Amino acid sequence: MSTVKIWAVTEGPKSVDEIEYDDNFAEDHPEGCNYFTVCKVEKNGKLEDHEFWFPTLTNAHEFKNFIDSHMEAVEIEDEGILDYKDCGNIN
Repeated sequence: MSTVKIWAVTEGPKSVDEIEYDDNFAEDHPEGCNYFTVCKVEKNGKLEDHEFWFPTLTNAHEFKNFIDSHMEAVEIEDEGILDYKDCGNIN
């Protein structure tokens, strides 16, 4: 298990209805999650953009508000969250 630092929410929350649809999109997001944010994430010393998916708009806003309220990066244990295994489950 590795540690991931979430530095900022750079986009969203957005609904899947707000983005351009393509044929592969249905395979690109977790089932039951209709909202997402894009975050600047540090993993293994590299900054990358990652999507975090949520089942409700309220969950997505709560996550954004939590990240935005911290001056430093929020550290989480990466238990597959960056691979969409646990939509909306960030402990």
